[in-house]
Amino acid sequence: MATKIISLGCRQCDNLVVEYKKQGTGGLVRILIERIQGPPHLLPLKQVGKKSDLPPLTCGECAALIGAPAIYEGKRLAYRLIKGSFKKILS
Repeated sequence: MATKIISLGCRQCDNLVVEYKKQGTGGLVRILIERIQGPPHLLPLKQVGKKSDLPPLTCGECAALIGAPAIYEGKRLAYRLIKGSFKKILS
């Protein structure tokens, strides 16, 4: 399965929101917490143990909502991305 690092930016202000290790070829619907690669202020999220302790994923610049806390496959913490709130940043 192909793996690549992608950067997601805020659709409103172009600020970098998250760097993510994407696997597979499908569209980006959710991001799993364990695959977040940056920025550094998001890395402590890997230590969160339950969904209720996971804050919403927002833009650090304009506070736009990018993703909502979710559980994937019954046990993996994730963010369900809000369609149209983010864009891929080409590197």
